[in-house]
Amino acid sequence: MKNILIVYYSRSGFTKQLAQELAVHLHADLEEIIDKKDRSGAIGYLFSGRDAWQEKTTEIQKITRQADNYQLVVIATPVWAFKCSTPILTFIKKFGQTCKRVAFVATQGSSGADSAFQQMSGQLKQTPIATLIVNSKEISQNKYQDKTKIFANKIRNSLNF
Repeated sequence: MKNILIVYYSRSGFTKQLAQELAVHLHADLEEIIDKKDRSGAIGYLFSGRDAWQEKTTEIQKITRQADNYQLVVIATPVWAFKCSTPILTFIKKFGQTCKRVAFVATQGSSGADSAFQQMSGQLKQTPIATLIVNSKEISQNKYQDKTKIFANKIRNSLNF
């Protein structure tokens, strides 16, 4: 069994950047969730928020790594309308029951991550061992590295390695 899988969706690139950095800190495998729906541009942004608020699912590409092969799955999502992104909700509904333990990461414009984490916990029926919230200003100014290291240390301590 492998230790850590980071599953992420990124519309703008911020969440991807953060997931990649965490993968280095945690020596984790990465699984990008690819939404088959075009969510680019201003219209994509608006429809993404609407879909998230209504807790819709979407069609995602086939994943290559199975969550049940890992001790921990870190789920990273942008926050859309105080909810997790629709592609991540789809992943959780399809594969969440196979996650042994979870940790959550959220990127947000200004707020809403706590609500998204509650939604994710409710869907998974488990509490994350660690959470990380990074806002877009912290990412654009490269001022999130300390938070990332603290999050990674908390995970390592929880998994005893």
